[in-house]
Amino acid sequence: MITNSVAGLMVLAGLISLTRALSLHTPIHSTIFQPAYTSWIAGDTTDAQSQPLGGVVLAGGSTDVDAAMRWFVRRSGGGMC
Repeated sequence: MITNSVAGLMVLAGLISLTRALSLHTPIHSTIFQPAYTSWIAGDTTDAQSQPLGGVVLAGGSTDVDAAMRWFVRRSGGGMC
């Protein structure tokens, strides 16, 4: 019969062994989780300094209203929409 303290030590030893094994290999994120897309940065790479005002445009199901889109973009303060 294994006591709780022995079982705890066995779990701890297993975790230490797993940590050591993982630290010897290439990180998982660089080998398995390759994105299925390519991205580019266009324009200035520094953070935009904007003060967005907020707002919501409910659009869809028909044609877009250009005035609503212009209003929405103006409210973004030059940031990302």
